[in-house]
Formats: sequence, structure tokens, C-alpha cells
Amino acid sequence: DPLNEIPKDQPTLIPQKRASMVSLDTIRKDPRWRDPNLREVISMLSHPMDPVKSNAAAYLQHLCYENDTVKQDIRQLRGIPVLVGLLDHPKAEVHRKACGALRNISFGRDNFNKVAIKNSDGIPALLRLLRRSDDVEVRELVTGTLWNISSHEPLKMIVINHGLQTLTDEIIIPHSGLRGDPNDPARPGDPEWNTVFKNTSGCLRNVSSDGAEARQRLRECDGLVDALLHALYSASVENCVCILRNLSYHVHKEVPGAEKFHIQAANHSAKSGGQHKKKDEPDCFGGRTTKGKRHGAGEKKSGGVDLSKRSLPMKGLELLYQPEVVRLYLSLLKLSQNHNTLEAAAGALQNLSAGHWAVSHTRDTKPVKCKVYVFEFCSFGLIRIFSVLLICECVSQSVRETKAASHLLQTVWTYKDLRHTLYKAGWNKTHFKVTAVKAP
Repeated sequence: DPLNEIPKDQPTLIPQKRASMVSLDTIRKDPRWRDPNLREVISMLSHPMDPVKSNAAAYLQHLCYENDTVKQDIRQLRGIPVLVGLLDHPKAEVHRKACGALRNISFGRDNFNKVAIKNSDGIPALLRLLRRSDDVEVRELVTGTLWNISSHEPLKMIVINHGLQTLTDEIIIPHSGLRGDPNDPARPGDPEWNTVFKNTSGCLRNVSSDGAEARQRLRECDGLVDALLHALYSASVENCVCILRNLSYHVHKEVPGAEKFHIQAANHSAKSGGQHKKKDEPDCFGGRTTKGKRHGAGEKKSGGVDLSKRSLPMKGLELLYQPEVVRLYLSLLKLSQNHNTLEAAAGALQNLSAGHWAVSHTRDTKPVKCKVYVFEFCSFGLIRIFSVLLICECVSQSVRETKAASHLLQTVWTYKDLRHTLYKAGWNKTHFKVTAVKAP
């Protein structure tokens, strides 16, 4: 699970009479004092006095810390529905402590606790609390609990259905800086890389991996893609890249109007049939090469999306496959030191290069050189992704780019663990022996 539990000092449990005025020392000096058992603590959540409720919830949060047995006992004693009910309590101290207990209860591999929160209508209650509270700690607790809940596969679509737009409007957009500087609306705002944004982006990262319907819902969520990319232009963060990688998966099949980008089947058939590539046939990334020309700076290329011809600015899901987004991913590959960010950026490029459609060009920014630079630091997952990308890019590349990639391709083939994946994708040893090409 993504969120670490935070231990709390054991709070005072106050007896029923004059709860707000009784001191801990006075209670423990009484010979009748004993620590309450779990059933008694849960019953105190329904006490008529608010200080007793808040202290009982805080005590449960303390007991749950790194103790799966206590979490299970709370669930079996029906404590979770009572805690969920306290999320709507008007007193900040009460709903804050209740949310803290739920955050710790939802942490861990015991998914029964997550399901119990869902079955108690906890997800809508958490979102109601998020909408009405401006308290930073409350927002951290709410988004942390949702992050924990979203790690359970069957609950991902439920989180999307109830909370996608709320999380986007309340957290992602304002914290990304997309709405601009409050003192100067014309000036783009700076992202706020705080715990609330981290929790929320972690939650959306989880749910974005839940299949085609989930991806489409996130793509169509008003302002989400715009905000994530705005944040990435300011600084790279692992969760944002991972979400965008997931949303780029199968975008060539699932985006509305995708058929207009598809390359004609006849060209693809000729290519797959082993025939030589024609000079005007689109390559893996949708670019076209003409005789006697190389992909140089300032050269106009067809087959991809041309930003200069757009009459209206792109927004939303259309941003996923624009050339400037590809350049952003390549910048991340060159600058980021986070292996998960590197793998996500490379995976997004792999997703955009999948299928047979005309998408954003990558060669203007020398991706082969970039990938050679980071290869020695790559994990196994990165090696696998780069191998597929580099194979595609070595088809009908310029002499300089082909030479730069040939050594890396030969190195990739030496990794025996990769060969099953490569064979399955239709590649064999001959594809990794790059034929020397003379300059035109």
C-alpha cells in the first residue's frame, strides 16, 4: 500500500461525567481505573459527549498502528460503520480523529478493511468531508484513506465513479497551478508538491490502471490531463508520469476519432509481408522519409499531428499524443533520476508508438542518444521497454541514428531473460544485427 501509517501518542480516554474537565492524572489515581477493552472503546464512539468520541477515535488510530489483528477486531466489532458515520460530524476534532482511524485501518494488505469502509458508504462520506473542509490535516487524512482504498482492484471503479471529478477539482487542478497565480491570474501558478497532492495523484495513479473504461473516464475528466501536464512542465513527479503512461495505453484504439489517424492497412500489410519499405511509407512513429532527405532540424514532416496547423489550442485527452508532450517525456528521460519516472516516461512513449497510426514525432529531439545515456542505469523493466522502442526507431532511420542504436540493440540481445518477450512480439536474432548503411 502506498501510504505509511503515522503513530499517534496514546490519548486520554475520558469517563462519561464532565469529560472536558477531567485530567488524566486524576483518572489514573483512582483505584478503579483500567484501560478499556476494544469493545468499550468502540462503544465510546457513540457517546453523547464529543470529547469522548474524539478521544475514542484517536485511541483506535493509535491501536491500529502496525497491528493487523486490532484492525481485524475493529472490523468484526462493527467499529468501521461508526467511524464512517463520524465523518459527517460537525465538530472538526471529531471528524478529524475518525478519519485518522480510518486511514490507519485501511492501510495494509487486508483488503477486507477497505471493502468494509466501502460497504459502510465510506467513499462518499470521505468525499463529502473533502468538499466541505479546508483544514490541511483533514484533507491529508481523507486523500490518504482514499489512496489506501484505491489499491484494491475491485474498488478502483467505485473511487472513479464517486470521486474522480471531486479529486480533480478540489486537489489536482488547484495544486497543479493550472488556475494561475491568485494575485495575477494571467501568470501561470506554480505546483504545490505537498502531501495532499501526493496522496491524490497516488490514488489516481492506482485507479488509472483499471482497464479501458477507467482510462477513458480519466481522459475525459475535465481539467485532469491539462493539470497533470501543467505540473510536469514545472517539475517531474513520478505519480503524474505514471498516470499519463496508463492513459496513453491503447490511446490509438480508444480515443474518439482514432480511425482518422490510422495508417492504411495496405501499407502495413506490405511491411509485415517482408517487403522493402517504400520511400513514402509511414514509419513506426508516423513520420515519412523522402529520398535524399534526413530528419533534420526544421524539416517539415507529414503523418504526425502538426501543432502549427491547429486553429484552437488542444486540451484534455488530445494533449496525450501531441509532439510537445513527446518532447516532455524525452526531457524526463534525460533529466530524471527516479527509476520509476524513467520507466513511466519510456512506457508512455512505447504506448504512443504502438499500433499503426500517425502520432507525434520523436526524432527531432535525438531520442536514441537520450536512451543510450540512461540505459546503464535501467532496471529490467526499462531495458525491456527501451528494447522495443529502439527496434522501432532503427527501421529506416538516418545513418547516424542507426549506428548509435546498433550497439545497444546487440547488448539487449545478450539478456537471455528478454528473449521470450522479444520472440513473443515477433522479433528474432536477425532484427538485432543492424545492417551497415552508407550515407546518401
